[in-house]
Amino acid sequence: MSEVGKLMRKIRGKDSLRTAGEKTGISHNYLSILEKGIDPRTGSPIKPSPDTLRAFAKGYPTVTYEELMKVAGYIDEDEIGNKKYNDDETTIR
Repeated sequence: MSEVGKLMRKIRGKDSLRTAGEKTGISHNYLSILEKGIDPRTGSPIKPSPDTLRAFAKGYPTVTYEELMKVAGYIDEDEIGNKKYNDDETTIR
């Protein structure tokens, strides 16, 4: 299980994957894959996109988008305060 997958699972708590899907707008099947951290088709590690992390944070406001981005490896700890991060080649300020 990936670090971001572990965090997403922890934040989801007792909610079912279907409930989490309703809250976030992310397919419950995809949430399951993200929590496991492995793409079942290829066996390769899977990393949620920044847009997926944003949707998850909107559905579960107990975690910030920036924290999810940090855990997923998109930003460094010291970049959080500056609100600068790499969204797949696009710097957001």
